[in-house]
Amino acid sequence: MTRVTETASFDPELFAFLRELAKHNDRDWFAANKGRYEAHVLEPALAFIEDFGYRLQSISQQILSRTRLERVIQDFNLYEKERKTGIMEDLVERMRRDIEVQIVKGDAFRVAFTGQDPRTVMRVTERLASHLPEVAESA
Repeated sequence: MTRVTETASFDPELFAFLRELAKHNDRDWFAANKGRYEAHVLEPALAFIEDFGYRLQSISQQILSRTRLERVIQDFNLYEKERKTGIMEDLVERMRRDIEVQIVKGDAFRVAFTGQDPRTVMRVTERLASHLPEVAESA
């Protein structure tokens, strides 16, 4: 599936609107300027959220892929007791719950992993983060 997007941006009118709103913060002024708000604040903000929401979802899906997480579970011997009696699919789902991917600022992302052993947590997080540049490039 090909996805064509137009990058969302905020134009100078947004900042002019916000400066004026700070000076005239009342219902009558806002009602008279509602069209400006919708065109220069609301619509660009929604486009920005949609664009980054899609990117975050795409990045999360790639970071949290079953193949990638199975490899990490095996390489770091995660969930050792559970691996003896459970199935890998359940362990991958558990690991997904232990991982958090967030947009920090612009094109910066944060990956966090929660676990028992601090050294292992650090190494797993480093492994997951090491994939971010290639994943973000393809998102």
